[in-house]
Amino acid sequence: MQRPLNILFLCSWYPSPNHPTLGNFIQKHAEAAGKFNKVTTLSLHATDGGSRFVDRTERNGIVELRVFYPKNRGVFKKIVQFFQWRKAMALGVKTHRNLFGQPDVIHLNVVFPLGLRVKKFFQGIPMVITEHSSGLHQGPNAYPKWMVKRMIPVFRRAKMILPVSANLGERIKALSGASYQVLPNVVHEEVFTIGENSPHLNRLVHISTAFEPAKNVLGMLRAVNLLAETRTDFEFHIISDGDVSDARKLAKSMGMLDRVVFFHGTKSTEEVASFLRNCKALVLFSNFENFPCVIPEAWMSGVPVITTAVNGIPEFANESNGILVERGNEAQLAEAMRAILDGKTFDASLEVLAPFGRLITYGMASRTAPTPIHPGALMGGTKTVAGFWLAHCFGKKELMADVLAELFALISKGALKPVIGATYGLSEAKAAHEAMLARATTGKVTLDPAR
Repeated sequence: MQRPLNILFLCSWYPSPNHPTLGNFIQKHAEAAGKFNKVTTLSLHATDGGSRFVDRTERNGIVELRVFYPKNRGVFKKIVQFFQWRKAMALGVKTHRNLFGQPDVIHLNVVFPLGLRVKKFFQGIPMVITEHSSGLHQGPNAYPKWMVKRMIPVFRRAKMILPVSANLGERIKALSGASYQVLPNVVHEEVFTIGENSPHLNRLVHISTAFEPAKNVLGMLRAVNLLAETRTDFEFHIISDGDVSDARKLAKSMGMLDRVVFFHGTKSTEEVASFLRNCKALVLFSNFENFPCVIPEAWMSGVPVITTAVNGIPEFANESNGILVERGNEAQLAEAMRAILDGKTFDASLEVLAPFGRLITYGMASRTAPTPIHPGALMGGTKTVAGFWLAHCFGKKELMADVLAELFALISKGALKPVIGATYGLSEAKAAHEAMLARATTGKVTLDPAR
């Protein structure tokens, strides 16, 4: 059996007392690696006042080294701060070597800024990189060009690059020419578990830092307001350790604060898991994103996800585990939330079924499973429940070709009149599918080949 490796996780982002959720996905990666290796994390944290010092803690089988150093103010604060940061890193590396010797592997998490000093301190030691930052993508959150230029040589020196999504990996490959292998965010499977009972509340939840340019919390609240104009039988909860003052003001101005919309501060991992288990869906409305760990945490809790189809998310989210909506499309988001809340249509249909009635199920667009049926419950009303899957009719003339011929003949005669809800040009097929997926349509959706 191979001996456990001595791995140093260099973490540009990492939780600290002042920022308890910053980079918690890196912490979870370290804990996963720590099940098989000797893992130490090293991170730097600027604080108000005080001097430089190293704080050592142990957590779930890993050792954490946090170097705290003073923030600086004044005319030359940026220059002074830079040199304070360099000294802090030197202190952290020295402390690690004194405690654990030379590492076998450097695992760099988020290249900027710690990756810029790896060459100085760790010559000749194999390095792998896990990248999370959306700043590498083009757009409003993009890193400045000088920063990306400094990062490219670091990517090229790595033995392996492990982005959390292929979308991010392709961007790194385009910048540096380096190949990659996707390493998604991980979930603590003993903490995030499916509850014994289905959620009894019409409760939706959003969990994030509430960084508005990325998370679009205000747009999400406008979508919640659209939904609240037609129904008030639900709650929308926001859990965040970020600045939600503007979001609170908007919710208050719409009359939703503490009536429909409820805000919560920082919660522990265990508290988040407990809260998720009692929700109908996790809701994200990001403008850009890689693969936030809250998405797989929701899935592990048996909770579907409503999210925008941006960056790396569509690699993992699909119609089997949630609903994808267009970025910035508040009407689509409102309809997706409505679909999740209306997920008990099957239960209600079975309830009103007359004696000898038949209920056929052929879809589950809300992604919310109905209440399990006890066979004895069908006997009281002599009820029948059957499933239907169109694919089983393919290749059977009497079940497909003959039936379609009869259907089209009835339509041609005017005996049947289909309800056309929307018509798209053939070139707009993608938009038609997205509208259907978001449940933003009624009646039949048709494609016009002439358009």
